[in-house]
Amino acid sequence: MLIVKPYGRSSSERDEQGRLRRVLRTTAESETPRELAEFAKSHPELVIAQWASVIDKIARKPRGNQRPTQEQRDLRGALGRAAFQILDGRGVFAERRDELE
Repeated sequence: MLIVKPYGRSSSERDEQGRLRRVLRTTAESETPRELAEFAKSHPELVIAQWASVIDKIARKPRGNQRPTQEQRDLRGALGRAAFQILDGRGVFAERRDELE
C-alpha cells in the first residue's frame, strides 16, 4: 500500500536538539522537508491508509485464491469499525461527513 510515496519520500532527521523527527521530501526537489505529522493533518487519506496497513498486519488477508473465513471477516470488520470510530472521534472525516452518510 502506497502511503507517503505518491507525495514524495519520508526520512528521519535530527533537529537542533538532536531529537529524531520524520520529514517528507515532496517530489518538488526545491521544496524544503516538511514535518510528516503536519503534512498528514492536511491529507487524512494518509492516516486512513496507515490504519488500513496496520489492520492488514494484525488480521492478514487470505493468501492466494483462498476465500476469507467468517472469523477473518468478523475480525477485520471489527478492527475497521474501531479504527473508523477513533478517526471519526478525532475529526478526520469532519470535512467529508456528508459523503459518509
